[in-house]
Amino acid sequence: MRPRRELQSFRSAGEHLWEFRGRIQNVGNTLRWVALAAAALATIGCDRATKHAATVLLSGEPSRSYFSDTVRLGYAENTGGFLSLGANLPRPARTAIFTIATGFALLILVAMAVRDWT
Repeated sequence: MRPRRELQSFRSAGEHLWEFRGRIQNVGNTLRWVALAAAALATIGCDRATKHAATVLLSGEPSRSYFSDTVRLGYAENTGGFLSLGANLPRPARTAIFTIATGFALLILVAMAVRDWT
């Protein structure tokens, strides 16, 4: 039979192990959030860079054709949303819908995700 002191030290080592495991899980969750934020920022950055390149290189130029007209590059602006939805709306209405309302909806979704996560 083990002395009482050894059992206490064994129990204390087990508690430390669970505490350590919890810390590792917290680091893993933090790394997930950092990776998600990095992916989001990279996606946004690439989107902005390609839009800028298209504006600089293709705006005011004739369409360019490659591979026997299999691929065509031409400049076109979509003033609306997906499939030009809202393109006929006045500029302030488009800004309110596509910038402000969309940003607000995304903030609500993030708040809901964080609330459910914790």
